[in-house]
Amino acid sequence: MNAQNVILMARINVGEAFRLNSQFDSARYYFSRAQESTKEGAQLYLDAMISANLGLTNMSLGDTLQGKKAVEDAINFFLEQKDAYPATMLLNALAQVKFQQEDFADAITQAGRSHLMAKRDKLSDQKIEASNLLAESFEALHKWDSAYFYSQLTQAYKDSLNLEKAHLEIGNMRTTYELSKQEATLEKLRYTNRTRLLTLGMLGLGLLLVATFSIALYRRNILVRKVNQTLDKQKSLLEENEKIISRSLEEKETLLKEIHHRVKNNLQIVSSLLSLQSSSTHDEQSIQALNEGRNRVESIALIHQKLYSHDDLSHIDIRNYIEQLANIVLNTVKPSGPGQKPVSLTVESRDLMLEMDVAVPLGLIVNELLTNSCKYAFSPEISGHIRIEFSEAEKEGFMVMTYSDNGKGLPSDFDISKASSLGLRLVQILSRQLHGQADFDTSNSNGARFHIQFKKSDVK
Repeated sequence: MNAQNVILMARINVGEAFRLNSQFDSARYYFSRAQESTKEGAQLYLDAMISANLGLTNMSLGDTLQGKKAVEDAINFFLEQKDAYPATMLLNALAQVKFQQEDFADAITQAGRSHLMAKRDKLSDQKIEASNLLAESFEALHKWDSAYFYSQLTQAYKDSLNLEKAHLEIGNMRTTYELSKQEATLEKLRYTNRTRLLTLGMLGLGLLLVATFSIALYRRNILVRKVNQTLDKQKSLLEENEKIISRSLEEKETLLKEIHHRVKNNLQIVSSLLSLQSSSTHDEQSIQALNEGRNRVESIALIHQKLYSHDDLSHIDIRNYIEQLANIVLNTVKPSGPGQKPVSLTVESRDLMLEMDVAVPLGLIVNELLTNSCKYAFSPEISGHIRIEFSEAEKEGFMVMTYSDNGKGLPSDFDISKASSLGLRLVQILSRQLHGQADFDTSNSNGARFHIQFKKSDVK
């Protein structure tokens, strides 16, 4: 870095320090001097950043229109360069200035732009800062729902970032552990090679005097003791590192369980709100829609409950999950006509553990099909029975969930792609999400039958 660049960076850093300390006159002086330096060197990136900082400083001193124009010009320059990092950084800074000026609506606009850009380009720090600014701005406008949403989103971003850092830390510790093991192995090999050389030397010197042999043997024993002492120290160090790694893994598992617990609790709150809304509504269609929405929330909450209540934090016992989910749905939307007989359920599956990314869409699909059967399939004189079976698909890497009931069956002209109900549209959408498809059978006179083919993710 030449002397001119050293002076330039010094002026920028001093100006930024004065701006952050609210000494705006001094900040403007140093940013102006830095801007003169960039024009001499034609450094467009630095010139844009300095102009933006000078604009922010002028806004804080009351020159809002000119200051904001300078910042917007710099942001547009970085967007033209397809460089989202400085663009989001300046949008957050602009939102912060507008917040301090109590222009909360514009603060929300700028922070919202930054948040969308940061999410798109996976800029974690800018994303956290933008969502926090949105939460504070909505709170200042007394828009509590939005403030609470972005506050929770900020916390979720922070938790996610901390979890990523934790995984990275574990990876580094494992790497250190493996390197230590390799070093210990190399040390043992060195010792073995030295021992072999020493033994060959001793054989070659077999005719030497006994005194010379004794001295050599004595030196060998000293070397062995030193090597053993070194190995003992390394062994103790490895054991200590293993304990540290074990404790760290336990802490991370506890943190992950707590996250699943919090998600489940939040979903339970949503379910309770839907239940309260249902109890205060007298329109049957609205009550039915609210209950169906609550069942969808419960199906997701049940997965998070199972994840934090078991040792395996990434897989779900699908048979146990489907049985519990079915009990919830059947108790909520069971047929209730005069003389209606109860509905029974059978789940056929080997011991099948599915990842959460597969279990959630499958649970929602089962929820929609159970709801559809209970609402439309069974006549009062029929003892309704529903059967759910999991099997390997003919297509490699895929499985099939077969859902059937003994109800009225599907119309001969039924086409799921033209279904008008939200539930069956969800079945189609969720099947595509699983990289599979939903098929149906209208030739079965003993009830409806659906085949949901889905791609295996990580099946145990």
